[in-house]
Amino acid sequence: NKIKLFINFLVNLNGLRSVYIEMLMPFILKFMRFGKGENLFDNIMKILILLLFFIFSIGFPVSGVPNQKNLSETVSSALQWTDILAEAKQNNSTLIKTKKSLEIANNNYYAAISNFLPQITASASAGRSGSDSSSASNDYSYGISGRLSLFSGFSDYSTLKNKSIELKIAKTEYDRVLSDMIYNLKRYFDDLLWAQEMVRLSEQILNRRIENYNLVSLKYEAGREDKGSLLRLDADKYQAETDLFQARRRVLSSSAQLSKEIGKNDFTVLIVTGSLTVDNNSALIETDYVKRKELFFGRLLNEIPEYINAEYSLEKAVLSVKSVKSEFYPSLTLSAGDSKRGDHWAPS
Repeated sequence: NKIKLFINFLVNLNGLRSVYIEMLMPFILKFMRFGKGENLFDNIMKILILLLFFIFSIGFPVSGVPNQKNLSETVSSALQWTDILAEAKQNNSTLIKTKKSLEIANNNYYAAISNFLPQITASASAGRSGSDSSSASNDYSYGISGRLSLFSGFSDYSTLKNKSIELKIAKTEYDRVLSDMIYNLKRYFDDLLWAQEMVRLSEQILNRRIENYNLVSLKYEAGREDKGSLLRLDADKYQAETDLFQARRRVLSSSAQLSKEIGKNDFTVLIVTGSLTVDNNSALIETDYVKRKELFFGRLLNEIPEYINAEYSLEKAVLSVKSVKSEFYPSLTLSAGDSKRGDHWAPS
């Protein structure tokens, strides 16, 4: 009984509390029985093997998840919601890709505006001809020219409108990706907060059930409690161990999902703190069916990114037809230029 209490003490002290160690308990007790016929060397070897077993268990926890005590010790380095959102905006690969597409669409839009601006070209040249200094001659020239498209059969206008629509589509897609990322971050952040709290509560429940089991075990050894009560508390203790193991696995799962959404390349167990607030928008929780239908088709439908992009795509298709028809219209261009040439610089 003393050996068993000592083993339970070491298990509870190191936070191992695993069903696997409890399953090994009968074999450990059988191995640690000291017989009268055994010499001192065999007994010492048994003690050393037992100590090495617990040293190995301390170095490699069964759960693989940090205890809630360790979580509370790192609360100073815990991540707030604002920290997670700022890091995700910098590292999320999908958001970065969409942002680059938005920048490309913006550059293409300003490139289309350049068709309405004058095109100015300047040139200059210098040359020398002749075999010797007496017959050598110099040749210098410079010039400037300009070109302005007055009418291109609505081609420039259609191109500008087309690039403008592509810019709006890229902006809508960026807002959609950003909205989805924030939604996933909030979901995983809240899930990780809940998992951390479940670890704390599960540890408290397990500690209480261990105390109850140890108390009833002493009463059972003294003959003041029946075996049924002891087995029931033993089963409750195993259930608490399972709940704690599941809670710690939930911390790992939620942390991995949150790390992936943030854009971290290496996996680390994240510790989060704080809370999330949800705005109470009464218009979005309308219970009347007719009003809810009017709200959806009157306002909310026009705010869905996929619906907005569908309208933009339709408008873009109409402009594409106009752009093709522009080839049948005449074009009008204004151009002018001037140049000077002489044997010295600068020629007049």
